[in-house]
Amino acid sequence: MATYRPGIVIAGVLFCFYAFSTQIASAGILHVRPDATGDASGSDWENASTSISAALEVASYGDEIWVAAGTYQDNVELKPGIPLLGGFTGNETLVEERDWARNETSIQAEQKDQPTVQGADEALIDGFTISGSEYAGLLCDSASPLIQNCTISNNIRGSGYSSGILCNGTAAPQLTNCMITRNFAYESTLLCQDASSPNLINCIIMENEGIAGAAITCDDTSKPVLQNCIIMRNVSSTNGTVYCKGDSFLTLINCTMVWNYGDTRASGVQCQDSASLSAVNCIFWDLPGIDADNDNEKISVTWSNIRGGFEGIGNIDAEPGFMESWTVLGFDLRLIENSPCVDAGNPDSKWNDSDLPPGQGGARCDMGAYGGPLNHAWINPEDTGIDKWLRH
Repeated sequence: MATYRPGIVIAGVLFCFYAFSTQIASAGILHVRPDATGDASGSDWENASTSISAALEVASYGDEIWVAAGTYQDNVELKPGIPLLGGFTGNETLVEERDWARNETSIQAEQKDQPTVQGADEALIDGFTISGSEYAGLLCDSASPLIQNCTISNNIRGSGYSSGILCNGTAAPQLTNCMITRNFAYESTLLCQDASSPNLINCIIMENEGIAGAAITCDDTSKPVLQNCIIMRNVSSTNGTVYCKGDSFLTLINCTMVWNYGDTRASGVQCQDSASLSAVNCIFWDLPGIDADNDNEKISVTWSNIRGGFEGIGNIDAEPGFMESWTVLGFDLRLIENSPCVDAGNPDSKWNDSDLPPGQGGARCDMGAYGGPLNHAWINPEDTGIDKWLRH
């Protein structure tokens, strides 16, 4: 895989960088390819830029940036109204021809003490691997970008807070079909601070490590929402894999938590201080699944399967019956036909499974990540990317 290493890194050649970046024509589509040898205008693949940041610098609202597979050493600041799309081979003429699952397009932090990608309102990044930062893979500082089909991995922060995703201020990013994996942080892989409210749909958070809340930490007045997500095989030294504190409010809908590990406290969800939790149609199969006060009116868990039990309408405590538990070959957390979680979610029709499969049984909502009204968004077995999501 080709690797791009920027040659312009010192102040003495800043003028040269400016001259280079102004060569890129502002057009409907700007092309980026790591091995391009043309005029760097970005007008087509032959004359593509070799720098994502350089293309963003001259792009105008409404432009698209198409990025060919390869590794780019860069720190990228997204811009409003400019979709950044990875997964091209470098000869496509239609965006539908790209394949982000096969054509890995990687952004690795050039400046390690800076985020690999910094979000912006009305921005989209789709089809990238984001890695290599010692600050945060993705920073959303009062910014609300859309992040789709991305892998956020191998970001390490030995001190401070988050390594994978850091949400501050009023940030409200939406992540869909993303993998957040193999990050290490002092506190958490996904840290929600201030009044941030990230929304994660059909995402997998797995194999991350942290001192507290290895997968997610919710603090201050943050209000994250996770729907149809899988949280698995994360390791926390203290506190829960998902750790809620302050006046935060975490919402979990049709999520599956399993095979997480905590040394001294809950390996599942832990709520402290005045934190609130609302969970419905979920599977919490860690031990214990939830560490919170049953009598706390701010904690509502219903129609869910909780290892060790938890008081709430429709809750059960039974072996979930996954299709395939963790092995060296991978995993499949869809439910077997006779699972006690099939047709066991909230019976209100608004929660019904959208698609059968991945839902099982009848239309009534299944517990876990493959049930409910958004279960159609999971990649189905006919798609080339199936291994990325079901059998990592």
